Amino acid sequence: MGLTFVCDGNDDLLPSAAKIQEVKDYIYRHSDPATGVEVGRPAGIETVLFTLRIKPVQLAITLTPDTAETRAAVVAQLTQLERQFASPAVAAFCCLRSAPPLARHRA
Repeated sequence: MGLTFVCDGNDDLLPSAAKIQEVKDYIYRHSDPATGVEVGRPAGIETVLFTLRIKPVQLAITLTPDTAETRAAVVAQLTQLERQFASPAVAAFCCLRSAPPLARHRA
């Protein structure tokens, strides 16, 4: 079984080597919080942790009219689209906050 994860809330979403080892150890064996019994990976299941790589998506969008309200609406829709369709199978990381300004409309 393939497994990957990110560290939401951290400055760097990608886990460190120490965090990856922590997850490996937890999957192998940990104490069940409800029962206190040691549990972990079922026999015969091979778990493979793999690392992600961030692939920024650069968008060039021309807006008409190009207003602050329109820009905010576009960013909101793109954020919603990313959250709706991003999945482990399609590692889509969109850095809207650090993206260059939207292209201006040229008449």
